Formats: sequence, C-alpha cells, structure tokens
Amino acid sequence: MEAKSGVGLGQQLVTFRQEKEIQEYKEFYKKYFAGVRNRTMALTELAAISQKLSLKNPAIVTHFDKQYISLVAEGKQVLTKYFPAELVALYERDLPITKKKDQEFNNLLVALLAAFTTAFEELRQQNQRDFNYKKNLLSFIYNAYLTFGLHPSILKRDPALHKRFNLVVVHYLRSRKAVSEIKLLLTYEEFCNQFLTLYLDKKPVKFGGKLIPFDKIHEVTITTTLLMDDEIELFGFKNNFRWGSDYKDVESFVHCCLDETETYHPNPYHPATYSKEINLFLTAQAKEFLMAYPDAYKLYTQALYNFEKGIMERHVLDDLRLSLELLLKTILNNKKSLENQAPELGKYKKRNGSSPELMNMFQKILEYYAQYNNSYVKHNDQVNSGEVELMINLTTTFMKFIIK
Repeated sequence: MEAKSGVGLGQQLVTFRQEKEIQEYKEFYKKYFAGVRNRTMALTELAAISQKLSLKNPAIVTHFDKQYISLVAEGKQVLTKYFPAELVALYERDLPITKKKDQEFNNLLVALLAAFTTAFEELRQQNQRDFNYKKNLLSFIYNAYLTFGLHPSILKRDPALHKRFNLVVVHYLRSRKAVSEIKLLLTYEEFCNQFLTLYLDKKPVKFGGKLIPFDKIHEVTITTTLLMDDEIELFGFKNNFRWGSDYKDVESFVHCCLDETETYHPNPYHPATYSKEINLFLTAQAKEFLMAYPDAYKLYTQALYNFEKGIMERHVLDDLRLSLELLLKTILNNKKSLENQAPELGKYKKRNGSSPELMNMFQKILEYYAQYNNSYVKHNDQVNSGEVELMINLTTTFMKFIIK
C-alpha cells in the first residue's frame, strides 16, 4: 500500500498495519465461512470454548494435562461440527520444536541429566506454544465470523482518503407520489459538484438523464461509509441485504451507513448561507482531519462557533491563527511561531514530493497571512468584517493541504 505524501512515517506504518489486518479478516472470512450454517449456534459454542481456553494458564500446560487435552479436543469438535475441513486442519497443524545447540559435558551423568531436562523443557515450551496458537486461532475465528469479516479498524480509516457519500433525494417531479433518486459511493468532490453546490444555488440536480428542479425536492438524506467495494458485500450479509440485488437492497445499504445529513446539508433558505460565504463542506471535512490534532481542533471549532454566533470577529481570527500555528508545530515537530514556519514547511513538503512552484506560492501566501494577522488583529484590533469569511476559508484550505 503506497503511503500518501505528507503523511508521517508513524502514521504510514499504522495505516499499513491496519489495512493488513483488515485484508486478512476479509480473506479469512471469504475462504472459510462462506457456506457455514447455524450461525447462532456456531458463535455460541465458539465463545464457550474460547472462554475456557482463556481461563487456562499456559505456563502449567504439559503434554499429559488432561484438562488441556480435553479443551483441545473440544475446540476441534466445535470446528468440525460447523466449519470446513481446511479450518480444522489449520487448527491441528504441528508446531516445530526449536532445537538448541549441542553442549559438551565431561561428565556423562551430567550430560544425560542436562539432555533430559532440555528435552522436557523444549516439550513444555512446545505445549505452551501449541496451546497459545490454538487459543488465539479460535479467538480469531470467533471475531472474524462474528463481524462478517469486517475488521474494527475499518472505522479508523482516514476519512480524507476513504470516506464516500450516498445521497437520497425525494421529489415530486411529474408525480403526485414521492419518488426517490439515489447516488452511491461518491467521492467528496463528486458529492459537492453533483449535488451540494447545485443545491445551495437552488439549481436542478441531475440523476441519470433526469433533472430534478430545486423546488420539486422534498427531502434529502446523506449517509457516508469508509468501506471499500469488496467490503460492501460482507456489510450486506451483516445487515441482511444482498448487495446489488435490487433497489430495496440498495436503499438498505444507504440507510445502514452513517447518517450525516445534518453535517452536510445546510438549509439553503437560511440567511447565513448567503450572508456568510464560508465553504461549509470544506470546514466540515477539515474538522475530521483535525481530530488527530486536539489542540488545533479545539481552537478551530471554537473559531467557527464564535463566527456563527457573531462573537468578536477579532477573536475568531486569533483562534484561527493559533490553530494553524499549533498544527504546524505538531506536524513539523518544532516550537517556531507562524511567521517562521514558512521555510520549515517548504522543506517538509519538498521531502514529500510537492512541486517547487506550488510550494513557493504557498509559502508566499502564508507569509502574507501572518502579516495580515499581525497588522490588523494582534496589534491594532482593526478587523474588516467582509474579510473574515475569506480568512476562515483560507485557513481551512491551508490545514487541509498541510495534513494531506
């Protein structure tokens, strides 16, 4: 998996590890669980044997331990009862004994005693390894089966890279009954271009060859997902619909995803939509990016709240400036002020593949941004109300560019 430029090495490794676990879960589920029946009973019995094994202390496991032998046999019985033979064979595989280097002893008696002790210790260690292997495998089988092969780390994916949008528009075009139109799995850019921008401008929205006038739109639902295409089928199994089967199943998928209508659907009639030219969707996306940087996130959301409430525009710009400064300090791992970050940011982005022309332009804009704050906010307390919206959008664009 290729890491995106601008992402720190630590974050790259975390993302790679998560995606590897996600992929293993998917492959394991598809290989071993596709035709399994009696799901409820299988999960119940798997949970029971996994619980018993977890309570057993592996440090005291021996080859002659009757409880150990019984638990291993019970695990095999459960797997044989519900799952394919390949999974049982995986459970029963032999683990090799790790041999130690031969040691020379002058005294034959000491040598024999040492050899016996070493062999016994190796056997004990092998029993422990075999026990832990079977215990962990049963736990893995239970979790993968329970979640339909959808690893919990899917929810930790970076929304900037993975989030996709589903749109349902209910309208009354040429019909007395409500008609639903659906757009699926749109990127953020597609979502904005194909719906949000048009909707805020009260222009018709296109679905296939059909144009839905703004005044015919009755209801809008927006849901989002972090799933990849090959995970949607498993998501369908989990939520009792068959992906791609018919319109009802498509509707089921949309409504099983995360409902974010209130986040991405501002009221087009509200005066704020026209009096404050903020890119509402860019700021919503920026909040998601910034959640990994809590100090910057807190100030950024505070600035937006104060702006919406009309609380001292000077404070809004102060909070935006400090939020951007804290973000840069964290990413660049230094304690420099905003005025001194432009060269450091240039070096950072150059290392991550940004073009020289773009970086020169970005550095120059950042310098003017800092000068603006120093001249009109920090010192003279003179704020032009008409410029506040521009500074919010500019700061948001900076942040998105820096993080991505």
